Amino acid sequence: MNTTSVLTLYQMELIDDLSAAPAQEVVEELRKVSEILVHLARGAAHSSGRSIASLWMARRHLWLAQSKLPEPDRNTLMKLPLTPGFTFGPGAVDMLRRAKESRESKREWEQLMPRPPPPKRQQPGWGYTHNPTLPSSRGRPNMPVNVQRQPVHASATDRAFEFNVLPFGLSLSPRTFTKCMDAALSPLRQKGIRVLNYLDDCTQPHGAGEDKEGEPECSVGGSTPPSGDLVCGSSDPPFRQAVANPAEGGSIVSSRGGAVAPDTIRSQSVGLAVERDTLLAQGLSIAVVKTLQCARAPSTRALYSYRWEVFKTWCEQRHECPRSCPLSSVLEFLQERLDQGKSPSTLKVFLAAISACHERVDGKALGANPLSIQFIKGVQRLRPRRLTSVPAWQLNVVLDALLKPPFEPIANIDLKWLSQKVAFLLAITSAKHVGELHALSVHADCFRVNPEEAGVVLRPNPAFMPKVLSVQNLNQVIVLDPFHPPPFESEEDRTLHTLCPVRALLCYVDRTKSFRLTDQLFVCHGAGQRGKALSKQRLSHWVVDTIEQAYQLSGLPSPVATVARSTQGVATSWALLKGVPLQDICQAACWSSPLTFARFYNLNVVSPLSFGNAVLSS
Repeated sequence: MNTTSVLTLYQMELIDDLSAAPAQEVVEELRKVSEILVHLARGAAHSSGRSIASLWMARRHLWLAQSKLPEPDRNTLMKLPLTPGFTFGPGAVDMLRRAKESRESKREWEQLMPRPPPPKRQQPGWGYTHNPTLPSSRGRPNMPVNVQRQPVHASATDRAFEFNVLPFGLSLSPRTFTKCMDAALSPLRQKGIRVLNYLDDCTQPHGAGEDKEGEPECSVGGSTPPSGDLVCGSSDPPFRQAVANPAEGGSIVSSRGGAVAPDTIRSQSVGLAVERDTLLAQGLSIAVVKTLQCARAPSTRALYSYRWEVFKTWCEQRHECPRSCPLSSVLEFLQERLDQGKSPSTLKVFLAAISACHERVDGKALGANPLSIQFIKGVQRLRPRRLTSVPAWQLNVVLDALLKPPFEPIANIDLKWLSQKVAFLLAITSAKHVGELHALSVHADCFRVNPEEAGVVLRPNPAFMPKVLSVQNLNQVIVLDPFHPPPFESEEDRTLHTLCPVRALLCYVDRTKSFRLTDQLFVCHGAGQRGKALSKQRLSHWVVDTIEQAYQLSGLPSPVATVARSTQGVATSWALLKGVPLQDICQAACWSSPLTFARFYNLNVVSPLSFGNAVLSS
C-alpha cells in the first residue's frame, strides 16, 4: 500500500471523527493531510506529464531517425514545442519550408563564390597510421572496426581520417542488427544453449552449456569441436542439420520459370537429421542415406520432423535423452497426448516419427516392439474411429448456385467468381484432390483441346510427384467431356450447359492469358500477386469458399467444418449412385483398392426411405 492510499484512508477516518464529534485538533489534522494529498497529486501529475513528454520526444527521435532530413532540420524539429495531437505541430511545415529556402540560397551563393581545390585523399598505408577513435558527440554509439578489413575514410580540410569505429548515429541500425542475430541464435537457445549477443559479437556464459556431471553439453564459439558440429552430450553422435534437396533448374515444361508453384517443386528436407546421423554411423555413404530418406514423401518427412521436435522438447523438460530414453518414457509421452484428446492416427504418427530416430530396443525398431503395438491397439479400442456417412454439404445446393449470379453469365463475371467456379467444377468432375489439381498446367504438352471444343485433356506437370509413387498415380490424365453441348434441344439443356467444366475452363484460360506469368493452370487474380502461381492452400480456400457462397445465396446456414477434400467423397459417392463402375471410380481417384472408397469416402448422398415409410409405400 503506497503513501497516497494510507493518507486517503487516514483522511476518511478524520472525516468520520469530525462528523461524529467536531474538534479543532481534528480540523487542523485534516487540513494538513489534505494539503499533503494535493502536493502528492500535483507531483504525480507533473511526473505523468514528463513521462508523456519523454515518450513524445522518443517518438520524434524515431521518426527523425528514419527520415532523410539533414541534421540541422532534425535539431530544429526536436526543439519545437509539444502540441497535443501532433508529433511536431503546425509550425513544422513552415520551419521546413524556411530551411529549404535557406539551403537553396546558400547553394546559389556558393556557386557564385570561387571554390578551394579539394583535398587529396590518402590511401590506406600511404604515410599515415590508424587514428585513435574519433570523439563521439550527442551520445552516438561507436562500434569497433577490424583494422584488417576495408577501412572507412573521412576527410576534413587538408587531412584524411580513417574511422576505427562505426558511428551509427541516431538510427535503429544496432537494434535492428541485434534483433536479426536473435532470430539466427533462437534455434540454439531452444536447445538450452545460453548465448549472449550484441551486434555480431556472441559469448556464452561460463557453465551455461554444462550438464549435471559438469561436462559441456553444447559448444559454441572458441570451444567448438573440430568438426564444427554442435555436440549434445558426450555419448550422442554429432547433431547435423537436415540436408536440403533443392530442385535442379526450374519446371520441366515451363519456359517462363515454373509451371508449378514453389510449394510443389521447392527444396525439401531430405529427412530427419537424427535419423541421418544414425544411418551414417552404420557406415553408409551420404548419397545412400539421402536415397534412403527420400523413401518417404516430402509431406511425411516434414510431419515426422515436427513430431520429433515435440517429443524432443518433452524429453528435455524431463532431462532425458530423446534418442536413448527407455520405452516406458515413450509410452508415457503417448499417454499424455492421449489424455489431451489426440486421435489414434496422431499417436501413430508420433510413434512412427520417434521410431525413425530412436535407438533400437532389443534389436527392433521402437514401433515394432510388442508393447508399442499393444499400446496402439488399446488406443484404437478406447478411441474408435467414427466415420460419418452423411456429407457435410449437399451437391445440388452448390450446383444450383453455380447457375446464377455471381457465377453467371460467365463472360461478364468477375475473375474471382470464375476462378472459384472452375476450381470447384474440376474438383467434382475429376475426383482429384487439391494437390493434383494444383499441379495441372496449361503448357502445350499438358493441355490439349479437342477439335470444336469437344473436350479437354489435362495432364499434371511432369515435375509433380504424388504422395504414393506408383504407375497408376504418375502422370494421371484428366479427360473432361462437354456437358449438354450445343445445339440445345431445350431450355433445360441450355441451363445445364452452364455447368460444363470445359466451357468454364476454356473461358478461365482465355481470361488469364494476358497476365499469366506461369504455366500453372491456377494463378492468382489479386492486384499484388496477379498472374503468379497459386498456392495449394489458396486453391483449397477457393473450393471451400464456393461451397459457402452457394449456401449463402440459397439462404441456408453455412456447413460446419467444410474442407476441400470433401469434394472427393461427394463426387465419387454420386458417381457410384449414378451407375459408374467402382473400378472406374477408383481409377479416377487414384485408389488402388475399392476398400479405400468403402472405408473412408463412401457417403450416403441420398436420404433413403425410413423403415415405416417403406412398408407403407408397398
